[in-house]
Amino acid sequence: MFDIVPYSIERLVDLLTNASGAEHHAVLCSSVRDYFEEYFGALSAQTILREQDYLDADFQKDYSGYYSFCFSDVKKTCIRLHFFNQELNNELFNGLLSGHSLVKQDELAASYLGYIVIKPIAERFIGRTCLKTYDKSTRFFL
Repeated sequence: MFDIVPYSIERLVDLLTNASGAEHHAVLCSSVRDYFEEYFGALSAQTILREQDYLDADFQKDYSGYYSFCFSDVKKTCIRLHFFNQELNNELFNGLLSGHSLVKQDELAASYLGYIVIKPIAERFIGRTCLKTYDKSTRFFL
């Protein structure tokens, strides 16, 4: 199951908070928020696709080794957030999945910026992350 929302740093903070159970002000005032605001601003993010009930292999290992023995109720599934630098909505994306879309797969693939897995734990809630790198003309890598 998925839903699509326009990107804004406020929306991202809300998604991070709701998915992880972290306190809103802790995420809002964190270096994670500052980093993502600068990063997605540089990549011109326009859309977030939220994939619910995502089974992440890394979190499943952590869950089976630790969280399954805890007395607190920790969800077994994560949320994965996908980012695009083009405006999308549920109708366009459903059309793409069914093969009846105005958006071509090549266009969508070119606009894909990557994903972040959000674990359902308040501390260290950022899981596996795979994002497009900065433009090489503005950043220097050794």
